[in-house]
This record gives sequence, structure tokens and C-alpha cells, in this order.
Amino acid sequence: MPNVFVSGNHIGGYDDTVKAQKQGNLSKWLNADEIVFNSVVIKPKPEESIESFFNDLIRKHKVVIFSKTTCPFCAKVKDLFNSLNESYASLDLDEIDRGAEIRDFLFEKTGQKTVPNVYVNGIHLGGCDSTYSAHSEGRLVKILNIDPKKEAEEAAVSYDYDLIVIGGGSGGLACSKTAADLGAKVACLDYVKPTPIGTTWGLGGTCVNVGCIPKKLMHQSALLGEALHESKEFGWNTPDKIQHNWDVMKDNIQSHIGSLNWNYRVQLRDKKVEYINAYGEFINAHKLLVTYKNKKTKEITAKNIVVAVGGRPKYPTDIKGAVENTITSDDLFSLKYNPGKTLCVGASYVSLECAGFLKGIGIDVTVMVRSILLRGFDQQMANMIGDYMEKHHVKFIKGSVPIEIIKIKDGEPGEYCVKYKNEKNEILSETFNTVVLAVGRDPCTKELNVEKAGIKLNKNQKIITTFEQTNVDNIYAIGDVIDETSANGRILELTPVAIKQGQLLAKRLFGDSDIKMDYYAVPTTVFTPLEYGCIGYSEEEALEKFGSENIEVYHSNYWPLEWTVAHKPHDVCYAKLICNKADKERIIGFHVAGPNSGEITQGYAVAIKLRATKKDFDMTVGIHPTCSETFTTMNITKTSGKDIGGAGC
Repeated sequence: MPNVFVSGNHIGGYDDTVKAQKQGNLSKWLNADEIVFNSVVIKPKPEESIESFFNDLIRKHKVVIFSKTTCPFCAKVKDLFNSLNESYASLDLDEIDRGAEIRDFLFEKTGQKTVPNVYVNGIHLGGCDSTYSAHSEGRLVKILNIDPKKEAEEAAVSYDYDLIVIGGGSGGLACSKTAADLGAKVACLDYVKPTPIGTTWGLGGTCVNVGCIPKKLMHQSALLGEALHESKEFGWNTPDKIQHNWDVMKDNIQSHIGSLNWNYRVQLRDKKVEYINAYGEFINAHKLLVTYKNKKTKEITAKNIVVAVGGRPKYPTDIKGAVENTITSDDLFSLKYNPGKTLCVGASYVSLECAGFLKGIGIDVTVMVRSILLRGFDQQMANMIGDYMEKHHVKFIKGSVPIEIIKIKDGEPGEYCVKYKNEKNEILSETFNTVVLAVGRDPCTKELNVEKAGIKLNKNQKIITTFEQTNVDNIYAIGDVIDETSANGRILELTPVAIKQGQLLAKRLFGDSDIKMDYYAVPTTVFTPLEYGCIGYSEEEALEKFGSENIEVYHSNYWPLEWTVAHKPHDVCYAKLICNKADKERIIGFHVAGPNSGEITQGYAVAIKLRATKKDFDMTVGIHPTCSETFTTMNITKTSGKDIGGAGC
């Protein structure tokens, strides 16, 4: 029985040698500077540009796999195509002289640093997980069997637009404007269904009108009030009784939002995007029925459609009186009167942020919590936020859910009796002027008639996507309305994510780009009274995924210099880094609680996106005196049990 070695690589016996030849490995090892496709040798020319070589390779071969010989995921992808009896051109970047050049070119073109990097019929699939997802969803078979004649016929069909975007929020606007910049004929539909109490708003979506922008400005109002009280310690002769005026704050914030609404309309006009202030729903995969406010309708068509309708606050069906006797964050920021004594129902970041700024401007606030705070976030950090808020006189009713909300008295504000059930199944009640529901959000898919286009939804009525591609070839979705398979189960309902998705998608559709959204290490911040910023894994997630034996947590309390003279506590602000010991202590989780956490977190997001290690942080010079420098001096691990008490400068 033969025992074969080629160029130092052990092949094995006869069957193994035949298999190596079929897979292209035998010829590859015989001449490592050549790419093998079955028995046809494609040799990169030294003088040829990498771009030209790449384009020629993709044009000539149905399946191209850029890989490395040592990568198990590359082998797995090759096994998949072998099982499908599909030939492929495999280019092992670690085996050719110009491998580093090709790797760099692929990164610029696709945004993907890792292998395998797979192309099928000129379409970029991505890595191992993306390729297997495409296979399990049936998309891979479709791409493998693309009919050029059918594609040419479809390309000849005349549509009203190259792209219709349904939804004028941050993601939809970003997608529309980017596509228009690339020469596409674009229409953007935007329609806001009024809330139960009649609140509506202009172009820009949740973030601009009833989310990030007014939330951060009201948070700033609360911080200013706190700073005024502390100013005496810094020598300011500040009056003892400082009054807040809800109307002035609300009117100024709404004025700013109004200017943003107008600016978005101007931007769309300047980029020649047709803005349609109407509601769109599917007739089929290329056709929409558009309904205007005056109930008039018309049909419009597009080659490609992007759904970017986002979500709206939930109204629980099991709480009697919830719809008619409560408001949500959709109403709060433009409320015409001071809400008075307020109950925030829910433990979401929306609930805690609203409770925080309402308390900060002097309102009596209670939060009703069914179970844990900030589900999905690091629970140590979540509990720190809750403890801080309680110490600053935000009341919590824990382990309880409302069962009925009864109007007692009309007015602005009115008066409502909230009946609720606690952990002991006792029925209790309390009276409030305003009840704010913040128990989650529902995607706005119910009235889109997505079934007419054949779009698949998950059990929560979100659109299932893989890199924003739905199961329908010409329909895509971005933002809060999607269940994105490439995000690996992480919930990323964030404005900057939707914007990046929209921009990258438009560039793939209308530009020469294959770059896809990278869901690794997306940063975010919760703007509670004690701000909390995070990137990557929570401690619970890290322990579950990597095992306790591979996790090291460095942590420290810190005392901001600004807090010392104001006599604020030294043991409240906290920072921690979660490191993977099995990967050179690479940082996989970043968490900070303290003032300006959003600004701190954004800066470190670049380092963690570039896969920084603890050593990289240790070798970085801090800026003194800042809160952020804590991350450059952190040397105490949780396992050591040493004291981490915050110290001043």
C-alpha cells in the first residue's frame, strides 16, 4: 500500500491521493505558487494587479474560496461544496508569494479580515458561518444556479425606482441618501401612525423624534440641575431653591427636533431622493400600495426594496386600561404638561433612563420591575445602576406587575390608580399622575402585508435577514425591524447600527463594494443618572461562551476628580475589562459606570474592534486626570479578591 508525501505534506495512501487530486490539493502542493481549480492551473502573474487578478478569478469560476491551509473553518467550507458536488477554485493565502497582498485587497473590498472568504457566481457570501447559513436557508442553491438569461430578462424590466426604502428613520435615511449618491433613483416612504393619545412627529424616525435626541437632552437637563446644586462647593453663590420649568425645556427640545426634521427633508431633496409622506405596504416583491393621509392611494414599483420601519412601544394586552390610561416614550418627550408623580413600568433601559431624568428635574418617580434590571446587559453593572438610582431617591417596586390602570381624575396631568400584583400574589395599589409604559417594543411589520411578498418573519414578527438580505432576492431590511442571523443572537437595536447597515447595503447594491456589517464589538451606552457604557460580552455571556477557566476580569472603582470637591461617593464609579486568557488576554468585554461613560466607551470601541489585548491597554499612556485613564492602570483581578476601592488623584 503506497504512503505518499508531496512537498513535505503527508498525503497517505492511494484513496487519499486520489481525493487530494480531486480537491485540488495535490497540484497545489506540487506547485505552491499556483492556484488550482480541478486540474486547471491558474498562475498569478507577478506584474498583474491584484484587483485585475481577483476580477478575472471571480469571473471565470463559479465558486472561489480564499483560505489558509491551517484553518479548520476553510476545510469545513470546502467539505460543504464537496458534499454538493460543486467544484471550486481554492486559493490558500499562506501558500503563495502574494498572499498578503490578496488578503489586504480582500479586507479593503469586503471588510472581512478572516478566512474562509467565499464568492459564488460573483456574489460575496463571506465566512464559514455565512456560507452555512446561506446553505441552510436555501439561498446558496439559488446563487449556485443563477440563470444568466433569466437575470438579463429581469434586468430589462422597467420599474419606477431602482430602490424604495420604507421608513424614514436613521437607517432608512442613510440608505436612501447613500444609494442616491451612487446614482440610483430612490424613493423614501415615511408615515407615523399616531399614538393612542394622538402624538405624531416629523421625518427622522424614533431616534430623532422620540428616542436618542430628546432623551439625551433631557438627561442633560437633569445633569445641569445636579451640577447647580454642587456648584456651591466650587464657590458659586447658587440659590438654595432651584426651580425647573418643564415647558421651557420641552419647547426648546422640540424646536431643535423640528429643525432636524426640516434638515432631513432638505437633504433628501438635495440628493434627489423622492420623499413620499405616505404609508407603504406590499402587493408583491416589486410593487407597493401607497396610502396618503387623505386616503388616496397609488401603486409604485422598484427593482429593490428596503424595509426600515423600526418598532414602536408595546402595550401589554394583559393590563386592563393600559392603552387608554398610559403614555410611552413616544409621548413623553413632547408632553404638553409636567407629568407630575410618575410611574415607569419596566426594567428596560428606556424605563430607567426616563425615570432617571424625570427624577433629576425634580419629579417624584417610581419604577415597577417584574424581575431583573436591564435584561441582556451585564448584571453586575445593571445592579450598580439600580442601587445608585435608589440611593438618589428613585423608588422601586420590585417583583411586581400592573394588572389594571384606572383613571380617577381628568387633567393635565390627571390622576390614575394603578393596581398591581407582587411576588406574594397580593393585590396592591398606588395613585400616580402619569404612567409610562416601557416594557419593550414591537416591530412594525403587522400592516406591511409582508406575506404578499413572501418575506419570512420570526416568532416575534421580526424580519429574518442575513447581512440585511431577506429570503426574497430583491428585498432587504435594516434596523430594529430585523432578526439578523449574522449577529449571532445579539440584540442590536441601536441607531448607529441601523445607519451603518443602510450605508453598507446601499454600497453593495449600487456601488463596487462587498463590505458587510461587522457585528463584533458594537458599543453602546445607557444614559441613566450613573451612565453605563459597554462593548462586547457581559461577564455572564463570557463565562458561558468561553468557560470560567479562560476568563480573567480586571476591575477597579475610581473616584472622578470632579466628584472630590463636591463630596460625592468614592466607591460608586466602576470599570472592568473581561479578557480571554486562551487568546493572549484579548479584551472581549468592556464596561464602565460613571460620568461621561458614552464618551469613554466610544474611544475604546476602536481598540476593541481592532482586537486589543490587556497588554495593549497596559502599554497605553493615560491622560491625567481623567476617568478614562483607569483602563490604562487597571491591575487587580476579581479572582485575587484584592480591594478595588476608588482613590482620588
